[in-house]
Amino acid sequence: DINVIAGTALDGSVTANLRNVTLRQAIDTALRMNNLGMIEEEGIYRIVPVEDADMVNRVNEIVNFKNAKADDVAKLLTDVTRTMGGRGTFTVTADKSANLVVLSAPKHRIDEVVALARSLDQEKPKLPVVTEAIPLSYADPKEVVTTLQTMLSKDIGKVSMDDRARQVVITDIPAVVEQAKDLVKSLDMPVKQVAIETMVV
Repeated sequence: DINVIAGTALDGSVTANLRNVTLRQAIDTALRMNNLGMIEEEGIYRIVPVEDADMVNRVNEIVNFKNAKADDVAKLLTDVTRTMGGRGTFTVTADKSANLVVLSAPKHRIDEVVALARSLDQEKPKLPVVTEAIPLSYADPKEVVTTLQTMLSKDIGKVSMDDRARQVVITDIPAVVEQAKDLVKSLDMPVKQVAIETMVV
């Protein structure tokens, strides 16, 4: 029972098998696979290119700092948000006199960016780092490691492989690790095979 309007220039198809997700999550996922997004206006949902949707669905937040310098934090956050996808949808503006930053991000990402900014409120800001092991079922660990190396944060990110356990271990900021997990999911697919049956008489 929702009203949806799609632009005339939009086309494409998505094959999906989704379980235990809300309708909104299912629609958002299908749209993002085609670089599309959704804007809600008085109960009507418009389907538009993802950049337009992210620009409209942006939220602004102000974060004050007691220890860190707003300029230093703004530089770090700008570098980090570049790796978070959706180019042009994140903006970070520093105010030296009030020692604060103004963050602008899509609704579904603003909490993550604000939490990251608050965690940097130290005299020498350090980015929070996590380490995760990502298991593989089909992909070659060497090839996955080579692919992941291109998306690591400079001077922070590391990736290695455990060939025996068939998994890759990545250390980086949480946003990059989440992106890496999504990428590995799409790479770790079985190779198409052909079954040949023979009868020897």
